[in-house]
Amino acid sequence: MSNDLKLLGEKIINEKEVFAESITEKITSGRSYLDDEKIKKWRIELFQFFGDIFTKDEDTVLKEVRPWMKSIAENTVSFGLSVDEAMNNLPKYRSLLWDFFETQIKESDISASTVLQATKNVDVILEEIMKIYSQHYVQQNERLMEAAQESIQELSVPVVPIAGNIAVLPITGEIDTHRAKMVMEKSLEQSRELKLKYLIIDVSGVPMVDTMVSHHIFQVINALRLLGVEAILTGLSPAIAQTVVSLGVNFSNVKTFATLQQALVEIGIRYDLDTSSSSIAERLTKQKQNT
Repeated sequence: MSNDLKLLGEKIINEKEVFAESITEKITSGRSYLDDEKIKKWRIELFQFFGDIFTKDEDTVLKEVRPWMKSIAENTVSFGLSVDEAMNNLPKYRSLLWDFFETQIKESDISASTVLQATKNVDVILEEIMKIYSQHYVQQNERLMEAAQESIQELSVPVVPIAGNIAVLPITGEIDTHRAKMVMEKSLEQSRELKLKYLIIDVSGVPMVDTMVSHHIFQVINALRLLGVEAILTGLSPAIAQTVVSLGVNFSNVKTFATLQQALVEIGIRYDLDTSSSSIAERLTKQKQNT
């Protein structure tokens, strides 16, 4: 490390509060939820790192920068600070330091080669900051997307109580391995909580029932049976029924009905009153709209 570089580093460290004030004047943010004092503290610490990179070993400084930047990223990303907004501010630090280097060339007779090396050192810090923030931003958004997907999947597995110890599980859309797991968890959980005796699984909204889907349905039915819940399958269309038969899938051990109404009649719920069937239909319709 040359003496000139160390001199530059020491000057930056000694004037880090002044640099922080100067960069604050250059950067304006409408994000009032970020505490001004905290931001000022971060900026002072950053200029400390800029000074350290001229006076210490590069690897040593970067080891200090990484946990510091990760902590800041956790604070700012959670408030919705985008990568673009964060990255747009970094060149302003570079510009401020370039002005400082230019002044030092004139006042302290610092060589151009020293300034070139100083610029490279500054870029090392800025590039590390950009990398860490970008990585954390991507990871945070992936976590949010997974959480949102999980919520959507939970809403897509509604167990609807309709009378006493009877409930209906209307399934719509395709059933993959992840969703099948969700169906299993929610049906067992709700069956236990509602103390169900019957759970009618309506698959009229499932576009295709193949070997894999049949396997998932059988797993759910067998798990419910272990809890003492009788699962009844409804909604198999003629086309799907033909497909299931051609695939050699055996539903002989499962009660199946073409319609939900037939299943309800089988287990003792009569449709003597139109209001009864209307009430059940309304509940299922409302549940599907919510999902």
